Parts: sequence; structure tokens; C-alpha cells
Amino acid sequence: MKQLVLGTVALVVLLEMACTTLVQNRQVRDDFLKEHPNYSIVSIGDADGNNTTVVTFFIRYKKPNDTREYWADWAYETKDGKYVLVGKGTENVFSDGQGK
Repeated sequence: MKQLVLGTVALVVLLEMACTTLVQNRQVRDDFLKEHPNYSIVSIGDADGNNTTVVTFFIRYKKPNDTREYWADWAYETKDGKYVLVGKGTENVFSDGQGK
């Protein structure tokens, strides 16, 4: 019985972590596309914050009619369990789109 309870608790914790990550990525995606509706997001990295109240997400994306892939980092502050956008890093070229 004890193993069943521990297994159930572990499953609940894993599901909560997965749902939190999905919600975080959805908010970052929505914020980014609100500002850049014609861009295509390639990926959003996991939150990086070293246990602080400010976390950074690395967003890789493509622009229309451009073979290059770009990245930028956006910073969010956690307030009342929600993310608030507090900063945007500069745009950087991730790859030239030529496979080189």
C-alpha cells in the first residue's frame, strides 16, 4: 500500500511539472507571436532562472521569406504564480539556413 501511495504522489508531481511547463511555454509563445505574428517559432527552451524570481526563455524562430533561423531571450518575473514579461534580449542569428 505504501508503494502505491508513493507511486501515485510521484505521478501527480510529474504531471504537475509537465502541465506547468506547458502553461509557461504557451504564455511565452502567445506573447512572442502577439509581437511577431508572422514569425514561426522553432522552439522554446526550458525556463532558466537558477531558483530566482526572474526566469529566461530562449526562443528560436524564423521570419517570413528568410532562410535564417534566429534566437532571442525573453525574461519573465514570477508574480502571484504567473509570468510577467520584464525584458527582451537582442535578436541573434542562430543559423544561416544554408546548413553550413
